[in-house]
Amino acid sequence: MRIAPPEMSDKERILLTIIRELQTMLVLARGAYQLDFHDRSAGREYVHFEHREYDKIKPGDLVICQTSGIHDFTVGFVVDKFDPDWHGLLLREIGTERTCRMSNERYYCIVGLSEHDLWEGGKHQFDLKVKKAFWKTNEDWYRFGGLRFNDDGTATMTVREKFGGCCTNGDESVPFEVTMPWNKRTSVKKIVEALIAGGVGTRKFERRRPTGKPAGSLIAMEAT
Repeated sequence: MRIAPPEMSDKERILLTIIRELQTMLVLARGAYQLDFHDRSAGREYVHFEHREYDKIKPGDLVICQTSGIHDFTVGFVVDKFDPDWHGLLLREIGTERTCRMSNERYYCIVGLSEHDLWEGGKHQFDLKVKKAFWKTNEDWYRFGGLRFNDDGTATMTVREKFGGCCTNGDESVPFEVTMPWNKRTSVKKIVEALIAGGVGTRKFERRRPTGKPAGSLIAMEAT
């Protein structure tokens, strides 16, 4: 009998994502005389370690502690700063609410990861539910195109057309958005209902216009 492996913890998943992205940098660096971490042509930034002066480090940064050995907070999120003379940082362990005061330390910021890669807890679980909900709508031409969390307690799901619409009439289609309240108890069923109410399966995609203006968002369903 095959037993499904347990789901990774937030900490395991984020650390493995960092390793995976750093491996990409190694591939790009082979044979290169000068490597630019900022690929402006593609609009992205590759993952790398960046040394910042203490006064440039800010809450929310993901940092690696270089001089204190290996411990639960070797890689952690900056919560606050204290004691500038000793470079004090209050760090939070990835995936938990545990914190530790670190000082007399050398830090490097880990930059280039997307916000999506750093989601923890309820946000990560909701992201998984949204992707499952798209599959459950049974609408093959309406695909998951992204997710963002808003400050007002809602989440906005982007709905894109399969292949960008180019296989239907040759014109690129414009994704539309569905916004719904969310919390850690929001069910896949409620997300499916919100997607359908927001137009998945029925709403026609707009064609790309010269101005490139995206379609507006649509509020749908209450979370339970």
